[in-house]
Amino acid sequence: MKLIENPKLAEKYQNLLLKNNHFNRAKVIHRSDLIYCPRKAFFRLKGYQETRPNAFAPLSIIGKVLHVLLEITEKKEVPYNQYQVKATIDMLTDKQFKIENEPIELKSTRGTVSLFNNQLMMGKTNPIKLEAWHNQLFQACLFTNKQTGHLFVLNVITGKLKVYTCILTKKDLKTVETNLKQTRNLIIKAVNSNDYHVLPISTWECATCGYTQCDQSPILRG
Repeated sequence: MKLIENPKLAEKYQNLLLKNNHFNRAKVIHRSDLIYCPRKAFFRLKGYQETRPNAFAPLSIIGKVLHVLLEITEKKEVPYNQYQVKATIDMLTDKQFKIENEPIELKSTRGTVSLFNNQLMMGKTNPIKLEAWHNQLFQACLFTNKQTGHLFVLNVITGKLKVYTCILTKKDLKTVETNLKQTRNLIIKAVNSNDYHVLPISTWECATCGYTQCDQSPILRG
C-alpha cells in the first residue's frame, strides 16, 4: 500500500468548498447588513461581487451541522419582513420546552466564550466583546416582538454547547429599533448617492473582505 498527499486535488476541492459557501442574496437589505459591515451591504446592493471568497467559509459548514441537529424538532429558519428589512430567525422555541416562539440564534466557535459583566466575551488575556452576536439576538427579539431570546453557542473543538438567555425591557427593544432604522437609512442613503464613504467601517472585518472597490480593502493596501 502506498499513501501519498495530493495537494493539487486538495486545492481544487478547497476552492470548491469556498465558492459553494458564498451567500447569494437578493438585492434587498438583510438583517445581517445592519449587524456586520454596512459597506459590504453597499457593494452587494450595487451588484459587485467579492473578488475572493471569505477565508472563513469552510467553518460555516461546522455551524450548519449545529443548525441541522437542533432544528429537527424546532421551528426553523423563520422569515420576517419588517422595517424594509428581510430577516431570517434561526429557530423559535416550541411547546416541548414550555416556551413558545422565543427566538434562538445559533453560533459556533473555536474560542472560549464566557459571560462577564453582562457581556459575552471571547479570549482570556485580551477579551473581545461579541457585539455582532449581541445585536443579532437583540434584533431577533425585535422582529419576533419578544423580550426574551436565546443564544446557542457550540464550541466545535470541545463539542460543548452553551446557552445564554437574554431578557430585554421594552425600552431596550425601542433602542434596538431606533438603531436598526438609523443603519438602514444610512445604507439607503449610500446606495442612492452612490457613495459608500458615508458608511462606517467595521475594521475587524477588513482583513477578510473580498470587495476590492472599498478603499479599506487589504488587497489595495497591500
